[in-house]
Amino acid sequence: MIYLVDRRNRAAFEAQLEEMYRQRHQVYVEKRGWKALARPDKREIDQFDNEDAVYLMKINDDGVVEGAVRLIDTTKPHLMRNVFSHIVTLGPIPNDPRVYEMTRCYVSDAVGGKPERAQAAGEIMAAMEEYGLARGLTDYSVVSDLYFVPFMNVIGDGVKNLGVPYEYGEGKCIAMTFPVNERGLRICRRARGLDDSGVLVFSDTPPPHAVVDKQRIAVAA
Repeated sequence: MIYLVDRRNRAAFEAQLEEMYRQRHQVYVEKRGWKALARPDKREIDQFDNEDAVYLMKINDDGVVEGAVRLIDTTKPHLMRNVFSHIVTLGPIPNDPRVYEMTRCYVSDAVGGKPERAQAAGEIMAAMEEYGLARGLTDYSVVSDLYFVPFMNVIGDGVKNLGVPYEYGEGKCIAMTFPVNERGLRICRRARGLDDSGVLVFSDTPPPHAVVDKQRIAVAA
């Protein structure tokens, strides 16, 4: 399942958040070589991991984190505005409560082989669409590596480039937005064999003692 973690339940998920920070360090610093994010404590955490951040976390039945994504309301400080504003050259930087920024999306190396990792990534993307529809979002913004751009285009019509490819040292990225809609959700579900019951849940406590509630997703903080 994909668990919604926000200001309402983040204290209860503190152990999972700490695990996520360490996994992000493994993925982005140790594996992908993003040296600017390196920290002696081996935790990848920045100024945007604050009370405004929303996390969609893939957590197994034993409470172990298997992947996550961070979402931030673009009316709040966010990566594109406060760090990468210089790469936005083809339109305004998103500043709209109906547009959330997607950052730090990953799947843990411990999940398994390529099929299992692809399945986990697809579930996280489906959860993003479910969350966005429940919140009434129109789009997600992202500073994306070029590698992921074709996948964004597959999700649905309405992808917009906010700049041109920019070389940042460890690769090339681009600022863009992609839509939140039912079509994108159907594509994500069909690609990973997910049914219409949804993958995103809310719980006041993490597994193995979680009591999940799908109705509360619509009133997320």
